[in-house]
Amino acid sequence: MRMRISEMRRRLLAPSAAGRSPTTVWLAASGILSALVLLSIHPSFQQAPDVRLRFACLKVFEYLLFAIAFFALFWIVLDSLLVRRKLSRDRWPSLRQVLAETAFSVSSQFVFISVNLWISELVMPGLATSNRYSDLGEHSYAYYAATIFLMFFVHDTFFYWFHRLMHGPFFFRWIHKTHHESRNPTPFTTFHFHPLEAVLEAIAGKATFLVLIAMPWHMSMPIIWVLGMFVFNSIGHLGYEIYPSWWHRVPLLSMKTTALHHYMHHQRVRGNYGLYFRFWDRLCGTEFEDFEERYNILFARDLGESSPASRVPDSGRDGKVTKRAEH
Repeated sequence: MRMRISEMRRRLLAPSAAGRSPTTVWLAASGILSALVLLSIHPSFQQAPDVRLRFACLKVFEYLLFAIAFFALFWIVLDSLLVRRKLSRDRWPSLRQVLAETAFSVSSQFVFISVNLWISELVMPGLATSNRYSDLGEHSYAYYAATIFLMFFVHDTFFYWFHRLMHGPFFFRWIHKTHHESRNPTPFTTFHFHPLEAVLEAIAGKATFLVLIAMPWHMSMPIIWVLGMFVFNSIGHLGYEIYPSWWHRVPLLSMKTTALHHYMHHQRVRGNYGLYFRFWDRLCGTEFEDFEERYNILFARDLGESSPASRVPDSGRDGKVTKRAEH
């Protein structure tokens, strides 16, 4: 155990292979400061500043809880059992990478809560609450499940097209490149956004209001969506494939993205843009054409087959999508 801890310390303190921008500290700090300014001038903050600050700190705690829990569970506790499912080439991320990802992700949480408060105050006050119900028996369980799915699908739709926009030359160079500094993502990468992208992500997340406005919704739905967003986002940046080998062969289940699906996006950059589902990538021809092949290879490794070709390849930006996409 002591050897394992010493190895972890040595790896964490190693310099990052990809390197980090020298603007990391002040850029993440500027996001937090800007968000606090927005939070402090919000009308409700004048009445209950302690409540608003505690709520913002709770969002930071949620991120840290999910990131640390997923990292500890998979990278430390289960690593020996899942070593053949490991996607990352690094045994441990460097301390520099973890600190940078955490700084930006904490910044993003403050931005999210500040922007969400202002959107709720200025754009949609009371529009969605009129459709809320608390009794599960008021509508069928099938309806309840359908509305939850619809929230994730609407968010995934907005995310896909917003993500494609972020990969345009201007936005990628000045904003989205911050997230792609993590070539081998970890659970700490989940909300590693430039502060301006965090603002746009918060606005895109409010697309779920379209569902809440258009149809009756149970009061538990926003909680389920937030928890689901945290969990699925963490899985996408986990660094391990946790879905079973047969997942992509079941038509309905195959529409759900896996950890490898998003890992290939971080490795190759242009392709596999979906967050929860593969629907838009398939429809628009932006899914890497060898995704399922690489998925099968990963589980061939899991069964003990090993060869130089069995590693999930790092093809830089040259991975082919089903139809070549410009963004």
